[in-house]
Amino acid sequence: MLCIIFTKKKLLAGIKTDQSHLFEIDGNTHINFEGRPSFEVLENNLSVIIDSYREYAKNQNVNVEDHIPTSLAFPVDFKNNDREKAIKIIENREELSFVLGENLVVSFVSGLKEQNKISGSNYLVLESLGDYTNLCYHIRNSNAESKGEVKEIGRDALFFDEEFEFYPFKNFGRSAGNENILNELLTEFSSSGLSVDVKGQTDLAFQLMNPNDDYRFTFSKTTDMVSIEAEIKLSEEKYLDLFTTNKDQLNGKLGEHAIQEKGIENVVLLGDFLKNKALQIYFEEELKLRGKLFSIGRDMDIDEYNMIIDGLACRTMEVLEAEKVKEEEIERKRKEEERRRKEEEKRMKIANELKVKEDRESLLQEIRENCVDPSKKEEYEEMYVARGERLQIPDVVIKWNITEVLSAIELKQEEESIGGGDDDDEEFSVDDNHVNEQPEEKEEQEEVVAVEESPSEPVVEEPQFEEKEEPVAEEKKEEEPVVVETKEEEPVAENIQEEELPQEESKEEPVVVTNSVNGQNGKYQPEVKPEPELVAVAVKNEPETKEQTQPVAKTETKVVTKEKEEPVVDESFPEPEVKKAQEKKEAKARREEENGTRNWKQEVKEAKMSLNDLFLIKGALKDPEFSTKKVTLYADHEPKVVKVLTAKEVNSPEKVARFIQLYEKELSYYNEMSELGVAKEGLYYFRDFIERTTLKDYVNKIGLDKKLSIEELTSSELKFILQVFKEVRELTVPHSNLSEDNILVVSKRKWNLQKNVEIKFIGFTADNTDEQGMIEETHKIFARLMGKEFYADFREKFQL
Repeated sequence: MLCIIFTKKKLLAGIKTDQSHLFEIDGNTHINFEGRPSFEVLENNLSVIIDSYREYAKNQNVNVEDHIPTSLAFPVDFKNNDREKAIKIIENREELSFVLGENLVVSFVSGLKEQNKISGSNYLVLESLGDYTNLCYHIRNSNAESKGEVKEIGRDALFFDEEFEFYPFKNFGRSAGNENILNELLTEFSSSGLSVDVKGQTDLAFQLMNPNDDYRFTFSKTTDMVSIEAEIKLSEEKYLDLFTTNKDQLNGKLGEHAIQEKGIENVVLLGDFLKNKALQIYFEEELKLRGKLFSIGRDMDIDEYNMIIDGLACRTMEVLEAEKVKEEEIERKRKEEERRRKEEEKRMKIANELKVKEDRESLLQEIRENCVDPSKKEEYEEMYVARGERLQIPDVVIKWNITEVLSAIELKQEEESIGGGDDDDEEFSVDDNHVNEQPEEKEEQEEVVAVEESPSEPVVEEPQFEEKEEPVAEEKKEEEPVVVETKEEEPVAENIQEEELPQEESKEEPVVVTNSVNGQNGKYQPEVKPEPELVAVAVKNEPETKEQTQPVAKTETKVVTKEKEEPVVDESFPEPEVKKAQEKKEAKARREEENGTRNWKQEVKEAKMSLNDLFLIKGALKDPEFSTKKVTLYADHEPKVVKVLTAKEVNSPEKVARFIQLYEKELSYYNEMSELGVAKEGLYYFRDFIERTTLKDYVNKIGLDKKLSIEELTSSELKFILQVFKEVRELTVPHSNLSEDNILVVSKRKWNLQKNVEIKFIGFTADNTDEQGMIEETHKIFARLMGKEFYADFREKFQL
């Protein structure tokens, strides 16, 4: 981690690995501002700092990241404008990844706590790294969270349960002390008859910045006639007394009563100005802070800045961990809500399907009960077809059922007329007592409902007849009349009810056959009615009552039982998926046409809104192509990922085209995406943030990288590897930047509580590739994760 430290007068930089280390730049551990803006000094020296970071990491055998995580520490009263500019400089460097902008005082105290130098929650810091002294209270407030108190410094959201108070003392510090000593020297020279000119005052001020150990100060003045050199030597007591003038103004904040009232446990000194004898006596004897006072030696600030680096790194990790926990909780709640929503949708869908099924069955039952007059067939069809359309029942099904019911009624009437003939002819005898009679013990009956196979014209074929018999249950004592189909010129079998004839499957379309008497020799002749090409489907119904049952004509139709009824879709209309795909394609064409004609450069120039007005920027994310940030949307406080084409890049048509191409890619992949927007910073869009459980971390978690042989692989591990390849093959957009960090594994649970995972992808670029290229890159990823030799054996065995 790269740590950059700002004070009011100088810039320092260091690295945090196992220990902290300050870089030397041009032989010094710091760079003086010398009146230049702090952000300008950073920009001019940033390349040297990065080079120093890489060189030190190399010497220490530390891996250097592609995007170096970088945190900045600022003085408490640092100008917000300078802070923003410094952060912007870091974000614009491709090799750096901005993580955190932190308070200098908090970083120092965090470092002390990290090394167990101090303990406790409430502390006070006197900081004199600049020209004057700042007093900072840091007090834990147990009620702050319940009151919703959040104190921010600039863009740093630091304390959610803490109170931070800041008091500057402009008249107490190095600058005020040197000014008091200079005034004393000028008074002494003047009382000796020497007038000190501007040049002489400048020389004395320079000596005060770097005083001699014996506190000796000289003054020289030369004219054409006279050369004068004077010297004043101050005692150490006199020097320190002048240097710490105005220290009494600290009494109100550091007094014993104030310390006890605020529950201060530690008083920390930061800066070499506060480490002189006069202040030591003042703190310990006058203010009675002995036992609460803490100071790091009396060396020149180097130890203190190392401590700031330790604390800055520690604080960064704390913030990232807290953010991760918060995001995990948000993701958990989102998944729980999504699970509940899907369960409710499924329950509603099932309920709706059951209701539709009940309504359909009710309508068909109504047809069977109400269609009693064959002369009103057209009237029945007109009435019930309209009702069937509302239930998505094809009109051919409604008409077929009406025809079947009316045909059964006609058949009954014919059978009754036959029953009134010659009683001596048993072949034509019909027992009226069995016409409407239902078996007493019948658990379930199937009703034949026709479903249209294809919209074709009715086909009438020459009838072909075989001697067939309906199967008869053994327990039935009395048989219902059996209508027998016969071939012409063949006698009717006398024992037709005792002999079972084999049923042969026929590939011919089903033919509805009714029986009638032709009046010649008492012979049956088949009467064929042309019908649409249908396949009968068996639908289970509750047993009908005796009063409801109508005699049904025996047919020789083939019954096809399906495991699950599916709504019949009229093939003359386009499928919903096809229509949806067409609409999506048209919308994409409209967007591309609109984006191609817009003047992005002019829109960015005229933009009134900044990204900071829309988002709370949490930090930068790795991206090889465009500036990418993790943010929180002010509107709903949800974490998002924002991609930005900067205002400078908008001037390049090629960059704009690639940015829009990447937008279209991600729009095709992610479920939730914003439209292209314009802000002062440039062109942008955002999507939901996906929790970063990378393929690399998941493989390490389940121990897949520690397998030594194929036999050690479990079925779930093999399934997981194949699932990754399956998801890569099914990617709807080309991914030219596949890596173990850009493939994410998201845990989930199925309805049966079986744990499972799904694969997500991030890190898309505007570049294209083909499926084979993505598959080969995935092989390389697993080879790196599992070991080249082991994976080569695995790939050969499973022929991947």
